[in-house]
Formats: sequence, C-alpha cells, structure tokens
Amino acid sequence: MVGTGRCGTVSLSRLMTEAGIPCGHESIFDSQGLEKAAERLKTNTFQQSFTSARDGWQPPDEIQADASYMAVPFLNSAILRNTKVIHLVRNPLQVISSFVYGVKHFQGNEVVKEWDDFIEVHLPSIKNFNTPIEKATHFYIEWNKMIKSDIFHRIEDGPKELLEKMSLPSDNLYEHKANSFHRNTTIALDDVEKSLREVLIDLAHQYGYDL
Repeated sequence: MVGTGRCGTVSLSRLMTEAGIPCGHESIFDSQGLEKAAERLKTNTFQQSFTSARDGWQPPDEIQADASYMAVPFLNSAILRNTKVIHLVRNPLQVISSFVYGVKHFQGNEVVKEWDDFIEVHLPSIKNFNTPIEKATHFYIEWNKMIKSDIFHRIEDGPKELLEKMSLPSDNLYEHKANSFHRNTTIALDDVEKSLREVLIDLAHQYGYDL
C-alpha cells in the first residue's frame, strides 16, 4: 500500500491486519532503501516504524504486506514483481498542510531530516523549489504520478470500500484514527504558487477532489 505519506497508511495497515492480511507500516520499506528492504524480505525480519510506535500499535511479526510511501521509487524492482499495489490518496490540501504544518517537512527540521533526504534523493527536482509549501506540493504531484497500481483508493471513501475492492469481508471492523499531528493551519489554494496550483487542481480532479 503506497501513497505520499500523511494519507492514512498507519490506520489502514491496522485495518488490513484485522481483515486477515498481516500488514506492517514501513516494516519493509523505509528510508534505508531497496537493499535494506530486500534484506528484510530475505531474512523475514521486519521493523516497527516510528509512527506506528508513536500510536502504540505493534505490527504483526509475520507480515504479508507493507504500507509505506518509501516503496514508491522501487515499485518496478524485481522483488516486487508479483506484488499487488494499492494506491492510497487523500485530499491534497490536507496532505500538504500535514507535511508543512503538522510534521514540518521541507524546512530544515532535524527530526524529519532522514525522510526529507530520502525524498530529495528520489525526487531531485524538489530542489528547484524554495518554500515548504512549494516543495510539499511538488512532492504530492510527482510522488503520486510515480505510482502504477492495481487498486486505487481515496481515504475519504472509507475502509469498507477498500475491503470490497479487495474482495475481503468488511463487517465488524473498527475504523482506526491514527498518526494524527495537531496543526492550526490548513493551506488554501491561493497559498500554492500558480503554475503548481494548476497542475495540482488537474491531478486532484483526476482523483475525484474538487478543490
């Protein structure tokens, strides 16, 4: 399960586990890249992500799936040849706001430096933008464009719809709220630079969002 991050991967990894598909969160793919992911798969040793630990959730020891935006650059790699890919999206203004004001990405924050560095390595064009909002918007657009998936799902449509797309039972499952960061500010379209704004609106429309 992949996306941009800040789009519901923690809560849906828990949901998938409860639905019968043991799913980690950044348990295979994290900022250490493809080689480390391959090692984890080979040795069947998986990690617990910072964000799932922060929410007090321990992913299963034996997993069949992973939810991580850091798998996106490697979706065409041999180790994922037979993997079903779920593309998870969330309203872009909410994602961008969470990156900039919630987690404080793209602004020299040492707490998230390893993830900012990972994004910059795999999306070097982000260095062409100056402000955190510009960088987060460019990231949202280009990271989502990198994803070719078997199933597309908007987090706003709820977990039941996703499970039905996967032909999994959807009764008696608890919808988890997870990995929330308090923020007082939500960006508006006018906060986004014009050329980026137009691309963002087009992509959002493709995903079913009217900004």
